[in-house]
Amino acid sequence: MSGDAVQIPDDRAFINFKNECNSEEGWNSNCNKSGITIWIQILRRGESIA
Repeated sequence: MSGDAVQIPDDRAFINFKNECNSEEGWNSNCNKSGITIWIQILRRGESIA
C-alpha cells in the first residue's frame, strides 16, 4: 500500500466530470439505430486521449 493521500471529489469535481461525459467535442456520431448512438473519437498518429 502506498502512502499517497486520497482526495474525495467535491461537487465541483463531479459537475466537471458530468460535463465532460456529456460533451460531444472531439467525438463523431458513427451510428444511430433504435435510440442507441455509437460515438467514435478518431486520433491522429502520435495523439493520445486527453
